Amino acid sequence: MVAPYNIPPTADIIQKATESLRAKNSKMLRPEFVRDKFSDTVESLFKITYEKYSEYEERVIDDTIQEDIRKLEDRMYTRDEVEEIAMKEARHAIQMEKSLKQSRASRAGKSFEIIVQNLLGEIGIKCERITRGDKKVHLRRIDLVIPDKKTAIESPDRAHFLSLKTSLKERWKQVAEEQEQGQRTHLLTLLQREVISNAVAHRITGHAVL
Repeated sequence: MVAPYNIPPTADIIQKATESLRAKNSKMLRPEFVRDKFSDTVESLFKITYEKYSEYEERVIDDTIQEDIRKLEDRMYTRDEVEEIAMKEARHAIQMEKSLKQSRASRAGKSFEIIVQNLLGEIGIKCERITRGDKKVHLRRIDLVIPDKKTAIESPDRAHFLSLKTSLKERWKQVAEEQEQGQRTHLLTLLQREVISNAVAHRITGHAVL
């Protein structure tokens, strides 16, 4: 299924990013490197994925501009018509930016999940993504579970729950509470230009959040 504005699905972009990383630095995707430098590999792959997505986004914007220009080449316009067209295109540009911004945020989270799942698979760690539908079988909404959903449901004490966030904010508190209740929940986060104070860092480490 093609995403809005003809931007390829997230999984396809990640595949292209993976191929690009392999071509630039193949050792980063070798199991032994991924195992030893998991965080570095995730961050590198996420960065390339974002760059690939940005290229598609820029192409969409350029194509839209060129299409609008072609429409204006048909005939001469009066001043009033030009003003009307300009206002219409300005509103369209604002709506387009909002849509792309929402897509960008949604894709960032999904990209993080897919990248982590793929890399865990590369080093032989089985995991499954938990969906909204899994709530029906009393499996709470989280991102990934190791080794699988069946174990999480039948023997939760033998499962590891991974909560993946592209922004830390206050989300670590929920993970800390679950750890205190005996559930093996781990927080994985990508700090994208997010600044954490020393006080918050000490509070996090004090709860042993991973």
